Amino acid sequence: MANHEQTGIGTAWAVILTLLLAIILRAGLESFIPAIIGGRSFRQLWEAGPPTKETYVRICQMVVFLILLARFYWGAYRFNQEHPMDLTTGVAILNMTGTFGLFALFYVIGLNVWTLDLFYVSILVMHLFDFLWFLLALLNLKDGAPLLKPIKWFIAWDVLTVIVYISLSWFLWNGFWSGADLSLQVSLLVVLSSVSFLDWWVLRDFYFYPTTERPQPPKAAATARAARS
Repeated sequence: MANHEQTGIGTAWAVILTLLLAIILRAGLESFIPAIIGGRSFRQLWEAGPPTKETYVRICQMVVFLILLARFYWGAYRFNQEHPMDLTTGVAILNMTGTFGLFALFYVIGLNVWTLDLFYVSILVMHLFDFLWFLLALLNLKDGAPLLKPIKWFIAWDVLTVIVYISLSWFLWNGFWSGADLSLQVSLLVVLSSVSFLDWWVLRDFYFYPTTERPQPPKAAATARAARS
């Protein structure tokens, strides 16, 4: 019965998060496509000459936005899918608030995907919010819960991102708001994409295998077979 309930909860969250994903993608595309094309034909785009360095950076921002959205969408889905069934009302409200708050911030990021300043500020705020959510979630998990490891890594990625943000801003702040110097933007895009791929690699079992399907160490697998027999 528990497995059926867990599957049902996972399906419900998949539907909810897919709707949120569609809304956020629409916001990002509506911010990006008109700005880069602006109603011009292919010939007009060709005659306009090569894109500026700012345009290239904005295109990279859109790519990183999609990478972050895929990472946080799947992370939120797997987190809510695998959370223990015996939720208290307070923890359920926390997770719902965290999920919807996170994707509300992604909507703001999508609206600012063409900017060279607010895009990065919004991502920083999103990571701070994500850190607070998972810190509170960690405090409400029991010892030995399967989600302990993923949540600790989520918190570590958020802390790492914020520290790198602050460090890079300290050295590369000049020209950030005006867009005159794009060193900070480029550096942050590299960091954000690198952390995302590192997260997928370190937590690949969590992201791509439900608990019941994850590869088990030889001793654990032998114990499970013995218990079934």
